[in-house]
Amino acid sequence: MSLRLTLALGLAVSLAAVPARAETTPEGPRAEVAVLRPASDDRVLVEASRRLQLELGANGLASALVDVGEGFPARVALVRVDGVVTIDVLAAPAAGAPLQRRVSVAPEEGGSDPAVIAVRAAELLRGIRLEVRRPPAPAPRRAQAADAVTATPSTAEERPTWRFEAGVGVLSARPLGAALALGPTVSAAGRIAPHVAFTAFFAGPFFTDRPPTPDGSAHTREELGGIGLRADAWRSRLDASIAGTVGLHHLSAVYDDRGVGTAPATAIHFYTPQSVWNPALTVAAGAGWRFSRRFGLAFQLLAIFIESPLALTTNGRTVGALGDPSLLSTLSAWTTL
Repeated sequence: MSLRLTLALGLAVSLAAVPARAETTPEGPRAEVAVLRPASDDRVLVEASRRLQLELGANGLASALVDVGEGFPARVALVRVDGVVTIDVLAAPAAGAPLQRRVSVAPEEGGSDPAVIAVRAAELLRGIRLEVRRPPAPAPRRAQAADAVTATPSTAEERPTWRFEAGVGVLSARPLGAALALGPTVSAAGRIAPHVAFTAFFAGPFFTDRPPTPDGSAHTREELGGIGLRADAWRSRLDASIAGTVGLHHLSAVYDDRGVGTAPATAIHFYTPQSVWNPALTVAAGAGWRFSRRFGLAFQLLAIFIESPLALTTNGRTVGALGDPSLLSTLSAWTTL
């Protein structure tokens, strides 16, 4: 019994030593991918490297955890650049220059999850190996297609489908700056193309006291809403946008005797009814700052054109004009889905 026990223990020790030799020997006979050993004090990258080897094995690729990647057809390094996890992949074809890809994975995109990092690295290596093995004749056209396919996931992450905004706006009509009104604004946008979205918004109510005059003044209330198209462009955490909408503008006004003094109050007279809806066109430009993939702030300036600009008149004196154009400045918080 002691002899059998001794032989069994020796076999177990020999089998346990095999993975260690395959892991530490850079020139293992079956290893196709070198996984560079990360810093030992980075627990996330150490765990991600281990999971990456499991992902590669599930895809039929033998790998080795090494300190130097020389002599392997492909190598993967998981490092941190300015604190952000970065995946660096290099694959060398039999003839020609090697191909390299580098992708950063921010914490909000899974950069603190070893499983996400491992899957991203395996997908990146799979894409670059397809490029290395592609036949040379149709290479230009297929390379573009492969690049587009590889870039699609990150592009989709940068441009979510739905965007919702809520904030406050400052409405100013002629004379600009003389009568300002503060009110709420909301909007929604649904993407229909990489840089184009269908958008809808509503703003108001805005309450304004027109400047006093010897003939009196007016107190107004305005709302507007519309639907249209929005185009945007992203660069890192900044975005810029332009938009155009068509919709309706509503005005209601009541006479105000401010400025009349001791003279008896008279009725207010308008070129238009005291409560009126009019078609409106808005043209807007804006910029925003993204705090994370799903949250940010945006500033937008809208010019509001009413089909027939409204002149606000009291007892023969004009106290303002609407939609000639009016300006609406908004500051809002947004989120995406």
